Amino acid sequence: TGSPYVTDDSIEIEEGATLTIEAGVELRVDRGEWIRLGTNSPGSIQVNGTPEEPVIITVDGTPDAGAWYGLLFDAQSTNSNIDNAEIRFGGRTGFGVTGCITVRDAPDGALTLTNVTFESCQQSGLSVAQTQFTATGLAFNNSEAGLALDASNLGSVTETFSYDGTTQNILRGGEVPETASWVTQGIPYAVGDSI
Repeated sequence: TGSPYVTDDSIEIEEGATLTIEAGVELRVDRGEWIRLGTNSPGSIQVNGTPEEPVIITVDGTPDAGAWYGLLFDAQSTNSNIDNAEIRFGGRTGFGVTGCITVRDAPDGALTLTNVTFESCQQSGLSVAQTQFTATGLAFNNSEAGLALDASNLGSVTETFSYDGTTQNILRGGEVPETASWVTQGIPYAVGDSI
């Protein structure tokens, strides 16, 4: 009840807290702000949308790509799940953000995504660095890129995702430290460094 919620500042999830967002909620984040967790202490998020009532996380005000930074998962992020959600208009450049959802140096398994749609994201929809993650049923619409991954975590992707108006994924290069399979995506990877 009370949705949509409109923020006038960034949201920081810290000190062992878990933020749960229930089905049907719409959260509108102020321009130039973010939702960040696990930066200085543990934090997690549970987004519990359903196919009938997805959770929508978007910008407040003019809807354009990169209007807000998006969701940022830092090194102390823990046990987060995003189910049946739409993430829109994030990925603003700056502060190490590289997509509507940016995961950087979080523990392996810290994030599970199920049936998430990324819409009009600047840079990429989902950017993950140095972290193994779980993702099923992702869709990338009208974004600069779909996935932005390191060679070390591309093996976390186990299925083909949906792309509409998104013409590339980004592979930043790096080491492949263990045997991995890279799944066909239907759009190319633009490789930015040696593998």
